[in-house]
Amino acid sequence: MLLLVPLLAGCSIDEVRWKPPTPSSRAAVTAPSPSAAVAEVRRVRVAVPQRYDPPYVEFVDAEHGYALFANCGEPPPGDDCPARLLATDDGGRSWREVRHPHPAAENHQLYAAPGVLTLWSEPHGWWTSTDGGTSFTHRLDGPPPQWVGAQSRFQLIEGSGQVGEWDGQRLRPLAAQPRVPGLNTVDAGDGQLVVAAGTKDGKPYAAVSFDRGRSWQQTPVPAPDGHVGVLRAVVERDGTAWLVGERPDRRSFPALWRLRRGWDPIRAEGR
Repeated sequence: MLLLVPLLAGCSIDEVRWKPPTPSSRAAVTAPSPSAAVAEVRRVRVAVPQRYDPPYVEFVDAEHGYALFANCGEPPPGDDCPARLLATDDGGRSWREVRHPHPAAENHQLYAAPGVLTLWSEPHGWWTSTDGGTSFTHRLDGPPPQWVGAQSRFQLIEGSGQVGEWDGQRLRPLAAQPRVPGLNTVDAGDGQLVVAAGTKDGKPYAAVSFDRGRSWQQTPVPAPDGHVGVLRAVVERDGTAWLVGERPDRRSFPALWRLRRGWDPIRAEGR
């Protein structure tokens, strides 16, 4: 949870961390209660003028993150409101300014993944850094390959309805495609398991591959308790696979299934 508060002489970035689970509770899927005690608040003042709106913030792990101050209200950002980019390497305890490669633009966006920082400055294009913002490469059309490759080895190929495998330069369609109605998500861990899923007419569907996408098995998904909108596949690095059914209101606890012998529904009680 991040709390971003402008101050008179600048801006502050506050990070709130919850206490980690005790060793005896690590086996359960747990989430902190909104009323749980805060373990630590980190408040740091940074040299950004007060006129800037709260920043966009992205963390790629517990220590490394970025904050992009890119708006000053009306009129749209420009020469009088250049984007300010900051980075942290110590979990928000301190922040350093990073030179933004094109700070004057109509629309700024920030995307971060482990080892990759990508900035969009409309209409001037994409800038990507693989060294924490020390240097950037520029691209006019389409997301940079470094950013696409950082997402996952297996991804959906936009506009094709197919699953592709990243070869270092582009997504190549798999020879064998999963037969999933309404296919909209795919994920893989570090092993052989790949999961593809989707919804059609409110019903979830999924297929799994145990050989890195060379063949697929359709796997029935039990009907969820209540309505599900967006369905996401999540495969952890250790091979644990989940389906996450987001609720239409985006606030109710999602429908969850865990892959064991099949897709087992996981209830929220006690979690």
